[in-house]
Amino acid sequence: MPTNNIHGYHFSHNEVEPFYQGKRTAHAVPLSDAAFLRLFGIEYETEYMNGYSVDLNAIAGELREALGGRLKCETDASLSGGFECISYPATFGCHMSCYGWKQFFEVLNRHSPTTRGAGMHIHVSRASLGQTDEARDLCIAKLVYILDNCNRTLAKLAGRNYTNMHYCACNGANIEKTDKSAVAVYKAKRTNDTRYRALNLTNEHTIEFRIFAVDYNYSHFLARIQLVNWLIDYCKSHTFTDVYELTTAKIKKAINELGDNYSELKALYAEVVSA
Repeated sequence: MPTNNIHGYHFSHNEVEPFYQGKRTAHAVPLSDAAFLRLFGIEYETEYMNGYSVDLNAIAGELREALGGRLKCETDASLSGGFECISYPATFGCHMSCYGWKQFFEVLNRHSPTTRGAGMHIHVSRASLGQTDEARDLCIAKLVYILDNCNRTLAKLAGRNYTNMHYCACNGANIEKTDKSAVAVYKAKRTNDTRYRALNLTNEHTIEFRIFAVDYNYSHFLARIQLVNWLIDYCKSHTFTDVYELTTAKIKKAINELGDNYSELKALYAEVVSA
């Protein structure tokens, strides 16, 4: 399958309104439909200082058109004058090169949004984390450990300190470096009691990274998707011993050694961590 193909990976729906009243579960089932293919569904919240006087339906329509219709826009209880943009699921390569995000941000920034209270969430298909339930559980436990224990570095890349934030607090799994993999998995699973975690584990078909702030910066947006993709690749290809020994210096080295597909992440790291 070509990694830049959109049409085989996004889900379709029969509704035509560009702006929806009420929350839907856009990433509940569709991200499981492509077997072990890694799919990303992006939720990007937008707010406007004059949100009660601007035509939110019109703005949502423009944003949806910029992405070729591959977008849902919905109200969200956490937003007082804006809405949440929910992409159709697509591969990493698709989001990077052909989804239309550059045009999306050009439209978005013409309407002078504010970052007040807004966040970016990245759903990833659970099936892509491993070929078996055991492999997926191991990958998730490693991710939880990294998000809990490397949060100072990751918070800089995420654009906000998520350690104690209500909507994306550290999972707090208390995985220790002496824990065997089975214990680490058990501890990570105990953090699925609420969706308001750095890594939300309450959805059946996806895991959700909730640590990111929005700054309406196109390059930062791509960098944060790249960060999630790299974290998953790292956890799938490294042992718990490697993960336990991960430091800021090792994160920097690993990111600097990434290829051209991660140019925005490398630039963001240099901007906010190395500076």
